[in-house]
Amino acid sequence: MTHRDYEGHRIYGGPSTVPYEAKATTSYLLYYIEYGDFDTVKLLLDKGANPSFPSRDYWEGGVGSHVGWEGEPPSVKAVTRGHEAMAQLLIEGSDRVARTRALSLSMEQVDSRISRILLAHGCAVEFEDRDHMDYPCYDRPGDDYGLIAPIFRAINAGNVDMVRLLVKQRWASVNAWYQGLCKSLSKRSHGSASQLAIDLGQVDIIQFLRDNGAQEEVRSWWKRFFSQIPRMNQTETS
Repeated sequence: MTHRDYEGHRIYGGPSTVPYEAKATTSYLLYYIEYGDFDTVKLLLDKGANPSFPSRDYWEGGVGSHVGWEGEPPSVKAVTRGHEAMAQLLIEGSDRVARTRALSLSMEQVDSRISRILLAHGCAVEFEDRDHMDYPCYDRPGDDYGLIAPIFRAINAGNVDMVRLLVKQRWASVNAWYQGLCKSLSKRSHGSASQLAIDLGQVDIIQFLRDNGAQEEVRSWWKRFFSQIPRMNQTETS
């Protein structure tokens, strides 16, 4: 990309599918990630493109539901397209939720190179309960870009080595809960790690989870979240 090209992109706002408020450098960042142009991605980052777009502020601004890129932050797009070098470049500047989403989706790939890169960069292996309320996801039919913890995608892929790594080296919970895993042979729409492994017949993973204290019945994130809210004082009078 020449300097003149870059200035045109900066001024005119990028692809028409992304609102102007998203800023040109960021919308074009997503565009060039899609087509694997590492040099231009690096240039745009150097010029101030936001590697966490669309971020919490974007969703809360009320314009996020019509993003043409279906809510994929740059790091997530790089991972799902298998761009190893780009993923490594983008992950440092991404926010915590985007980093964990990227790590989770990397579990679906045949090899674990990108997963190990993201783990080496300190990506969290779980979402916080509040994240599910703060980061709405507008998925495309058949795609699941929701907040599903990495351990579930590793189980879904039958990757026992990665399940072991997540639990033993990164302390991922074996009693987490998921909802909305679309691309799976499991008939379950939600449940625990053990339930998913059992439904998929992942014998080695089932045994490993049990050996590490996994339970079949676990609480959902919203039950955990709302259980932490103090009850209203029942003695208060109107």
